[in-house]
Amino acid sequence: MGFVKERLDNNDGSIKKISADMEYQEYLNLVEDSKTLVDIKPSYQNGLSFRIFEALGYEKKIITNNSYVKEFNFYNPDNIFVTDFENFTGLNEFLEKPYSPIDEKIVYEYSLENWLHKLFSDI
Repeated sequence: MGFVKERLDNNDGSIKKISADMEYQEYLNLVEDSKTLVDIKPSYQNGLSFRIFEALGYEKKIITNNSYVKEFNFYNPDNIFVTDFENFTGLNEFLEKPYSPIDEKIVYEYSLENWLHKLFSDI
């Protein structure tokens, strides 16, 4: 991840590095204003982070090291760039392509509204 750290430390302002706690709404405002999100999966994590689902819901591209995302029906290589954060072959092409909208039914399947509906429909 040396390249990523170097890019964050010496960026031209196109990358916003957040190193302090913030309210979730403030974070979501940043998500709305962003073109692309970055998701770094720690080695101990299984499954997907909320950041993946936020990118899906807000129609944002995302760069991640979580290859498990490729197994989901919303995976589209135009929207999700999977890397080990050492090899960035194809990143420029990925960033230049526009976001490819995902079918609304698929997006709804992973929405908070649907999860809550499923949770409370069994009660």
